[in-house]
Amino acid sequence: SNASLEKQAQEFKDLSYSHKELSEQCLKYESRLRSSKKDEKELAEKFNNFKLEREEEIEIIKNKLALKEDEMEKLAREAANRKDEVGKAEEKYSANRKDEVGKAEEKYSANRKDEV
Repeated sequence: SNASLEKQAQEFKDLSYSHKELSEQCLKYESRLRSSKKDEKELAEKFNNFKLEREEEIEIIKNKLALKEDEMEKLAREAANRKDEVGKAEEKYSANRKDEVGKAEEKYSANRKDEV
């Protein structure tokens, strides 16, 4: 009976030691899990920040492109206006030239008639 009690006491000690070891291992794993979740959360935050920064950069580039497109449209309108102005100037010059040539021909013709 005494040996039986000692055996039971030893088994209890062994079980207590095993329980203590398992509890320590559980605590280690829980700590790792918390740490892992913390790392995951930090990585998620870093990724979200990175994503937001890229989205902001994309928005800035889109705005710059829109400004460039507006600039190009403005330049195209200016070019069309200049082309129109040049066309009108050419017409005016051509009309003046025809008028001058016509007057010169009349004058020449009149002078020829006078001479003849």
